[in-house]
Amino acid sequence: MPGARHAGLLVAAASLLAVLAAAPVAASDLDVEAAIVGGYKAPKDRYKWYATSIVRQYKVQEGFIEDEYIALNKSMLNCGLTLIHPQVLLSAAHCLLSEGRWLDEWNPELISHTFPKASRAVRINAYRISLEDKGTATRNVVATIVHRKYDEYNGLMNDLSLMLLDRPVRGPVMKLPRQLATGAPKEAAGGTDLRLIGFGVTGFKPFLNYHDPFGDGEQPVLGFKNVFASVLQEVPLRLNPPKVCWAKYSDKAPPYWGPKNDTFITNICAGVPWRKTTSCYGDSGGPLFIKGKTARDDVQVGIVSYARECGTTTPSVFVNVAHYRNWINTGVKILLGQAPKNPKLYRLRRKK
Repeated sequence: MPGARHAGLLVAAASLLAVLAAAPVAASDLDVEAAIVGGYKAPKDRYKWYATSIVRQYKVQEGFIEDEYIALNKSMLNCGLTLIHPQVLLSAAHCLLSEGRWLDEWNPELISHTFPKASRAVRINAYRISLEDKGTATRNVVATIVHRKYDEYNGLMNDLSLMLLDRPVRGPVMKLPRQLATGAPKEAAGGTDLRLIGFGVTGFKPFLNYHDPFGDGEQPVLGFKNVFASVLQEVPLRLNPPKVCWAKYSDKAPPYWGPKNDTFITNICAGVPWRKTTSCYGDSGGPLFIKGKTARDDVQVGIVSYARECGTTTPSVFVNVAHYRNWINTGVKILLGQAPKNPKLYRLRRKK
């Protein structure tokens, strides 16, 4: 299978394991495949630390030996990102890598995936999916880091990345919880409402598709078209107990939920059992967070990684930010040239 390909938030349907990197969001014609179902419009200018990256669209053609990545003449909205330092963004590793390689290593024309620049750039305070979104700050990416032990073939373990911008951004940055070897931040426990934001699909519209698979005449097949949101969407979720996460993702224990499936380690899961709101195609890398009074008070507890079922009551899986707080701190310093390289834990690439 081609590597995880950029994903996201709240859709309805699809019961196969949906790596939230699955299909990027086109920004020109906006052939978006990503989204929030069961959500609502986010307030404009509330989440000024939220960012998206615009990159070159591509398709993957499966080959006998290896896949071929074909660049298309369209731009697309890629993953969600969070400004955690005036010059550094936090996101998911699968937004940058596919099958263990940077996208431009598959095809040099996909360099904008590794280093978004010019018309294909990072937009901070993104609110509209249109490229004419006013009020955004546009920056280029000049260096990226992914976790050295990121493993897309083993439950997307260590699915996090950092991006260095060419110059700082003025405005609020997202707060992060303190380092925890196990467990989740106490602020997120006890049924606390968490928030998930992103762009994308808000539902599916049925249609009849005609094709001729056996050469004996066209046959009608029921298909579904994505229905897209034009502005940033928001939805409340709740942290699920580790045992509930394990019950839905038992093949992901014990690295996720501990040897007794009773604690969070590398990942957490969130959802609401009475509402079909999950993460899904298109908003990978975006934040799961505790909403404060203002953008400066928000605290990020998770990074969108993947979901097994889109638009159901099954919870989605997020990187446990508290578990990786020290990794993030050191990674920021490496990007800023304030700490030595650490190739054992950090896969660094700087723009030449």
